[in-house]
Amino acid sequence: MGFNKLTLDCQGKKIKLEEGMRKNECFYARWYDEGHVLYDFYILDTTAVDNHLYVLKCDTLNKRIEGTFNATFKIVEPREDPRNPMILKFTSGKFWATIRR
Repeated sequence: MGFNKLTLDCQGKKIKLEEGMRKNECFYARWYDEGHVLYDFYILDTTAVDNHLYVLKCDTLNKRIEGTFNATFKIVEPREDPRNPMILKFTSGKFWATIRR
């Protein structure tokens, strides 16, 4: 994911996915054949009301941000593998990222 509107004073804030992100950078993909073949592709479900990041820690000295997230993705049709679900939902996820400015 990429962020372009995320400020360094974001600690303790809940950020709706898409509001602080570059367009079309939030996706999930299914890979097969030991990671050599892209099968199905998922995009962020913008109708889901619980898509968010919650920033728990923003350490500007060590250039690291940490938090939790919920995200729902929907498959891009037509899908290659009918066994793949139409919706993927991630809840209580954890993340950390390096701050590059």
